[in-house]
Amino acid sequence: MKKITTYLISGLMIMAFSCSFAQEKDSFNPKFRAAKMYVNSEFKFSNDKASNFVSLLRTFSPSIAWGREYGNFHEVLIQDMNISFNNYSNSIGASVDYSYNLRVGKFNPERKVNFYAGGGIRLGGGYSDNYSNIPNRFNERNFNAKLDLVFTPRMNVKIGKRSMLEVSFPYSVYSTNRYSNYTDNPSVPVENRKEITNSSATFPNQFTVRVGVAIKF
Repeated sequence: MKKITTYLISGLMIMAFSCSFAQEKDSFNPKFRAAKMYVNSEFKFSNDKASNFVSLLRTFSPSIAWGREYGNFHEVLIQDMNISFNNYSNSIGASVDYSYNLRVGKFNPERKVNFYAGGGIRLGGGYSDNYSNIPNRFNERNFNAKLDLVFTPRMNVKIGKRSMLEVSFPYSVYSTNRYSNYTDNPSVPVENRKEITNSSATFPNQFTVRVGVAIKF
């Protein structure tokens, strides 16, 4: 049932994107570009209360948007970037969101508030290794990769000729994750030193509230 739901969601998203591209023949000749900076608050709720969390004003994320003036637009956003190197561990990770956003309502260049409905994907991943010369401490390496299908309602409020305030609510419709762990602990059999875990969920009740400022250029 989950696979059928996933295929149906993916098909609907592809159909929506195809229709929007057909309607916007000049979508590859953008009339505006905008740089944005968001502050993110994340929420996750499930039947497993131990995994629930609320994180307010957690991170800042830069993005770039391009599209038609007062019309549909593309956006690419980078978040959760982490790079760390020290004597005991190294880690690197990030995620990238791409969305195509359809304007909701009739065209009105004088309107101060505009609404959009977006769809897209989020690709994320990270790698870390931990090592130590301390006796009875063993090196470990971890890698994770994640893919989400995301639906994003948006509200834009014009502040000035080249600036606006944006509030968006990215919601994960489908999520799949692959996690691997390796240890060189000699007490663990060689065939068990690497563990791989795959998981997926449809409508995992994980969403983000983003508030940001955009500057057009």
